[in-house]
Amino acid sequence: MENNESILQVTNIDSSGQFQLVNSGKWAKFIGIVYLVIAALMLLIAILVFANLDLIANSLMNINGMSQEALAFMLGAGKWLFALMMALSCFILFLNGFFLVKFGAATKSYFIAYAEDTLSDSFHHLGRYLMLTTVLSILSTVFSVAAIAYYLIK
Repeated sequence: MENNESILQVTNIDSSGQFQLVNSGKWAKFIGIVYLVIAALMLLIAILVFANLDLIANSLMNINGMSQEALAFMLGAGKWLFALMMALSCFILFLNGFFLVKFGAATKSYFIAYAEDTLSDSFHHLGRYLMLTTVLSILSTVFSVAAIAYYLIK
């Protein structure tokens, strides 16, 4: 902390507050584990799709009548764009899950040992999670508005 006050001076949490903090930690840990599992599954699926993209692209060409230019893009730059986007998505899901699991674990350890550094760590991880989701929400909103504006102008 920036000032020398002990965090324990501010943590006179009543039983209802303790219950809410413990419950929040449990839910955060559960949701974090779900995010980590989804990130792992997405990575596995991305690897399988990337490894078999030639076969998938040829099958799509036969089914949908895809042009040769679209097929060439899919097998060239499209393949690497897909890999980049999937890696970025998996990384973001992993970070979200990591911060939530760390928050849940730190809140649990605080109520076991009542060590002030674990409570501080729990809020640090929660703050990182909230900062990441806020930045991603802002980026998503900006890109959505830009896409809508582009299609309205077009």
